[in-house]
Order: sequence, then structure tokens, then C-alpha cells
Amino acid sequence: MGEIDPLVISFNEMLDQALALRMITVTKEGEIVEGTAKLTHGQDKWYFTPKKHWQPGAYQIEVDPSLEDLAGNTLGYVFDRETISPKVSQHSEIQKLKFSIKPLGTPPFQR
Repeated sequence: MGEIDPLVISFNEMLDQALALRMITVTKEGEIVEGTAKLTHGQDKWYFTPKKHWQPGAYQIEVDPSLEDLAGNTLGYVFDRETISPKVSQHSEIQKLKFSIKPLGTPPFQR
């Protein structure tokens, strides 16, 4: 059941490859989904191919807040200018983006 197609995240900037491969993870029910991550040659797209087929359910993309682009920008700091409140940036948490995989044959959008 399920597919093994990669999850693709596009960024507006080139990322530090070593950091991106270490600081972006996919989880399901709190467990890391095993698979292979890579960046494109332009280093602005992150691909994640799961080791096993995607299973229906809720997933999260988790990004460590220290992930940097090649200029040193992070989720909390752009060119040494703080973009989030000092209280948040001092205690930065993993940023999470939820997504779900629907069972095969289920319409992608339901009303």
C-alpha cells in the first residue's frame, strides 16, 4: 500500500547541504521516518524518499531552527537582524509543518 515517491521542499535560497541533510526530518507519530534525503545540485530543493512506502496518516516535517542558507540566515535571523522576538529566538524550538497521506483511492480534497 502507498507510494514511495519523494517528498520535495522548495526553498527560495540555497541551503548549506550538510546542515539541511542533518536538520530536516520527517516524523510520523513522533517517530523519525527512515529514508534518504538529498539536495538538488542547486541546493534549493530538498528531497526525501522514504525507505518504505508512505502509509496513510499524519506526518510532520521538522526543521531545526539553526538551519542556515549559504549567507548564514536562519529561521530567526536574517542578515543579523532578528525576525522573531528575542524570547522566542533564545529558546527556539523545532519548527513543524504537518501534512497527511490519504489512503489510495481517496479524493485529494473533500468538502
